[in-house]
Amino acid sequence: PASDFITPGFIDCHVHAPQYSFAGTATDRPLMGDDGWLASYTFPSERQLSDPRLAAKVYEKVVKRLLREGTTTACYFATIHLEASLILADMTEKYNQRALIGKVCMDQN
Repeated sequence: PASDFITPGFIDCHVHAPQYSFAGTATDRPLMGDDGWLASYTFPSERQLSDPRLAAKVYEKVVKRLLREGTTTACYFATIHLEASLILADMTEKYNQRALIGKVCMDQN
């Protein structure tokens, strides 16, 4: 119809996929420190994503959500776990989302 229009998909250049399940929580906490957001939420959650079944569940949700909101291309940060990072790649392929996926490299947490 005359009222329809076509727009390009969004490109998100910075997505922390492991943080999807708790995004927007504990905004009153500092980012760093023993009781900070990273120590309380991010690092424990990322450790749990070493479980391939949980990684598949979380990553499927984040990919589907971004696509539903119009993000057709994303640059994802995954975890230090190779298998989980590959699962994220599989999910983007399964749902036809263009993506760059980086396995996190760190020596602590």
